[in-house]
Amino acid sequence: MNIMKKILSGVFILFTLSFFSAAFTQIYKIKPNTNEKSSQLAQGKKCTAQSSYLGYVVSVAIGYGGYNKGPKIKNYIAITVVDKNRKNPEWYWSQYDANTDAGKSIQALASYAAASGQKILAECEAVGDHQNINSLWVGPDAW
Repeated sequence: MNIMKKILSGVFILFTLSFFSAAFTQIYKIKPNTNEKSSQLAQGKKCTAQSSYLGYVVSVAIGYGGYNKGPKIKNYIAITVVDKNRKNPEWYWSQYDANTDAGKSIQALASYAAASGQKILAECEAVGDHQNINSLWVGPDAW
């Protein structure tokens, strides 16, 4: 009985040491990739009234804000897209507020596109110094 306890104890110790040894060697193999530059998220410029945007939606956000007070404060919908090669992220405002029927429709379509990975075709219009998405087509045949 004593010999069996010693054998089991030895096996347990060897198992524990091998586990920590494997974990220890893996820790020092992980090195950060300092050569890879992270992409910067820029306000969208490629989607214009003359040129539709072809790509994918990666995120959708709704924010309440604005510089003005009172009724001019909007429920903004921000849509982040990437191009056909799934690179070059840009974000756009929706032309419509989240509390309007058109805004709810664009929000639902953009959320579906982001969750499903479906292709999108976005049509935009210039508002001030930026472009807003005013129409969004989602599906495998979007482009």
